[in-house]
Amino acid sequence: RRHQEAGPKLHRTGWAAAAAYLAIAIGLAGVSKPISQIRFGSPEYIYGYVIAWVSEGIFYDDTRMLRMAVDAAEQRSDRLSAWESPLDLGDRVAVVQVESLDWDVIDARVDDQWVMPFLRDLKTRSICYMIRPFHETGTSDADFCLLTGLMPNGKIAPFRIEGFPYHDTLPHLASQRGYTCVAMHGNTGNFFFRRPAYQQMGFSQICFSEELREMGCPMQNGEVEDDVLLRLSAEWLKAAKRPTLHFIITLTSHGPFDRLRPEQRELFPNPSGKVEAYLNCMRYVDRALASYLDALPEGTVLVLYGDHESKVRGYGETPHRGERVPWLMHCKGRNLAEQQRTRGMPWTQSGELRMLDAVTYLHRSLKEYEVA
Repeated sequence: RRHQEAGPKLHRTGWAAAAAYLAIAIGLAGVSKPISQIRFGSPEYIYGYVIAWVSEGIFYDDTRMLRMAVDAAEQRSDRLSAWESPLDLGDRVAVVQVESLDWDVIDARVDDQWVMPFLRDLKTRSICYMIRPFHETGTSDADFCLLTGLMPNGKIAPFRIEGFPYHDTLPHLASQRGYTCVAMHGNTGNFFFRRPAYQQMGFSQICFSEELREMGCPMQNGEVEDDVLLRLSAEWLKAAKRPTLHFIITLTSHGPFDRLRPEQRELFPNPSGKVEAYLNCMRYVDRALASYLDALPEGTVLVLYGDHESKVRGYGETPHRGERVPWLMHCKGRNLAEQQRTRGMPWTQSGELRMLDAVTYLHRSLKEYEVA
């Protein structure tokens, strides 16, 4: 009889836990991530974040977290300086953080066609590394590292930590070299607490979805699609009268990979699962990046990297390499592969390099080259 009574009790406990989870999720989303921005099939504003929000609310300690973040930032990694000469960045630079870009997907095929033919070709004409990104607390680990040149703390979204000293950031360094620095992202400024941190970094202009909406950019479910964002960046870079650096974060290929409209699904018009949905997204991103490079002025330096892996399996011909993403540096009109001294060295294509190694090389190039 005791076993017979335990079943209903477990069911009641389970339903109570589920109801509590849902109540907390909706409550937090109503305050921190507006419920109006949630759409069916796009659960990232609730699913996966509610536990983190609750944990941070219980255990968050400003002083301890700041000390931990500063200690983590003291760590350095610079395996490339001994090999590579600083890159002349010229007067037009575009740094693009591509959402969910696996290293493996660039060489993946569907039937007899490459999923990302543009990036696959671009690799042959670019400085190219396989890197291990930072992804302990989410996407913002990657742009924190890129913009600060520092290692994220690995415990909490880095931009949330108040009082962090944003000195010698990429925008600060670029501004000192005469660049106008613009940040662009099709999501809201409060996602991952980016806006207040970006405002401290020295950007001349910050364009999240709020600003882009006011500019008249077409919106899709409250977001700006990648091709629209990249087209706007290209227009601004062409029209710029002084050296300009754009930092761009893409969005359309964010999991669960359901943001594409039917007419944008090129490889699988009716995707039957996550693999097909992901490959559709990557083909869309490849096309958007190809159009972007084509529209950029000659001599523009394009730095492109994945923020983290997709966690999608089963689409490649070789075993998946896990948390490995590409880092490419290309100059329109030039073949930078010819000046990459480490090209062909196994450790640059094995995932031994960390994102901080590549970021340190980029920051060093910015420091050592004066803009005319």
